[in-house]
Amino acid sequence: MRFRSCLVMLCLPLLLRAGTPGSIRYGAVPAGSDGRPVLLFVHGWNSDASTWSGSNDMEADATAGGYRTAFLDVYPDRSMWDNGALVATAVDEVRAHFPGAGVVLVCHSKGGVDAQTALVYDGAAPKVQRLLTLGTPFWGTPLADLAWSSWAGWLAALVWARNDGTRVLQTGYMAAYRAQTDALPASRAVPLYTAGGTKAGPWLSMYWFGGLAIGRTSDGVVPLDASSLPYQQGRLFTRAWNHGELMQGHNAWPYLQANLAQPALSGLAAAPAEPAPAPVLPLDRLYRGGATAGGMAETTFPVDAGQPVLQVLLETGQPPRRALLVSPSGRIYAFRPSFRPGRPPFGPHALGAALEGFREGADGAFPGAVARQLVVARPEPGLWRLQLSAQGEDAYFLTATFPGDRHAPLPLAQGRALAHGRILPLVAGAEGPAVAVHTVRVAPPAAALRARGAGREPVVLNRTLVLTWPGGRERDVVFSEAE
Repeated sequence: MRFRSCLVMLCLPLLLRAGTPGSIRYGAVPAGSDGRPVLLFVHGWNSDASTWSGSNDMEADATAGGYRTAFLDVYPDRSMWDNGALVATAVDEVRAHFPGAGVVLVCHSKGGVDAQTALVYDGAAPKVQRLLTLGTPFWGTPLADLAWSSWAGWLAALVWARNDGTRVLQTGYMAAYRAQTDALPASRAVPLYTAGGTKAGPWLSMYWFGGLAIGRTSDGVVPLDASSLPYQQGRLFTRAWNHGELMQGHNAWPYLQANLAQPALSGLAAAPAEPAPAPVLPLDRLYRGGATAGGMAETTFPVDAGQPVLQVLLETGQPPRRALLVSPSGRIYAFRPSFRPGRPPFGPHALGAALEGFREGADGAFPGAVARQLVVARPEPGLWRLQLSAQGEDAYFLTATFPGDRHAPLPLAQGRALAHGRILPLVAGAEGPAVAVHTVRVAPPAAALRARGAGREPVVLNRTLVLTWPGGRERDVVFSEAE
């Protein structure tokens, strides 16, 4: 699961484009724009303000549409508490730069959470006309859960994917944030319009791997059901675009322009949106991960009979000297870059074909990780073995996925119940799995960031459920919840 850009809201901090947090760049002032609001653009996690221009035509489209623009740099790796303060200050600066102008916030990804924090906790709401969000993880993202999980934590820490930006995007943290924030009247004081995507692709791209990690409809970074709120004023769009395509001007601007042309209604009077479907946890994969010892690592995982496809994703901090997958009969599969990108090697009409696919890239599910893929059709049942030889000490994260798994996804509520042991007697019979729970306690840093409203920031329990059925079939589920 290629977090490198999967988490593009999530780009490796060491490779971040330079941007000074709190700085604002103003765009050209088109003729006749005085009577229109200024659009203040806020970027997402591990990005900067330049993401709206250059290869993105958003700035050009907004200027051509007759709007003044401003582009804010927020901290690329900090929480909404620090970034919310920057957004609130930026709103004041834009209003001073353009006296008498209204301000509309246009936000991509985590920038929408940062902006809502500015509105609710930093006093910016009376100064903003509306909030427009593009692929914002209002309820967090499972990619952040994975970054803090027991399996992937070694690699995520090694490649700097564990920072306050991803800590607060865990689904458990965002559930606590939502409970605190949505109870405050200020959360509804500014009309909110959201947008989301349903394309986790193209195949073998960073968004494809992210979508595979999420396990339900998503844009490759943010689940569709996490991109909206019940009290939003309306939906800008839901389109088959990935997380990056959502913010491209040629895609999103026509919808933004149409929204801006309509009078804004009172956010407090907004009709409730349709409730999002309850999240489900994918039950078609298992995980392995850890640090190398002496530059070596070895792990095993079971494959049960009747699986049409085994898909293995391997991520390391550096390109390994050698990475092998050994079948129960001793057949050796080497992870190496030899398969053509483009069309997937399996599909509804090709699952029976005997073929293996390989892929290597330098942008895995975690930022900065090296990702490789191996696909095996009709894999042998039994115990498979990963043998890894690293260039020095490293860490790895392996995901074995079984597309078309015959078991339904696990409802989030049931996963939480399993984690607390409340329904174990109901599932531990002859046909049910044994359940082991691995928990990582994710606390705020010692120098706690400013948490307002209820006071203390939540401590998050990052849960990994290991479900093992009679006969050795095994699946893992990762999610988080506030303590």
